[in-house]
Amino acid sequence: FETAAGGGLILQIVQVTKTDTAYTASTSYVDCPDMVIAITPTKASSKILLTGNMNMVTQNDGFVTIQRDIEGGGYSDLTGYRGADSSSSRQDCTHQMMGAAQSHANCLMYLDSPSYTLTDVITYKAIWLCSNASHPNNINRTWTDSDDAGQGRTASTLQLWEID
Repeated sequence: FETAAGGGLILQIVQVTKTDTAYTASTSYVDCPDMVIAITPTKASSKILLTGNMNMVTQNDGFVTIQRDIEGGGYSDLTGYRGADSSSSRQDCTHQMMGAAQSHANCLMYLDSPSYTLTDVITYKAIWLCSNASHPNNINRTWTDSDDAGQGRTASTLQLWEID
């Protein structure tokens, strides 16, 4: 696909979809199950557009951050895609879910310009934590998850677009 303004090409798109539920009561960042995706760029000059949607709920406060690994070199936060200059106990994060057991559709969109070698595999993953272990974060379900017509189950996705 070529953009009308001549701005670039979409060289490939990969996607992962999580359809089951998961939760964490961890007050330290841990991996969000199945919210990991990898791409091997086909051109040395490509940028990677991360998009997606994480349907989450918490009763207190929850936080999500995206990390990147290049060819097994170790995960690190996408510092350009999270808040900065937090002081005291504030979280530097990509998304925050605020209590009251309300669902949050965390829409992700970030254009990354990683430094890589052409054959490198670039992997992105979501990590999450909750501020109170008594009120865990949940993904793809309501807070109560009751088996009735007023409760839903959702899906969450991550996509990587190689842009030249």
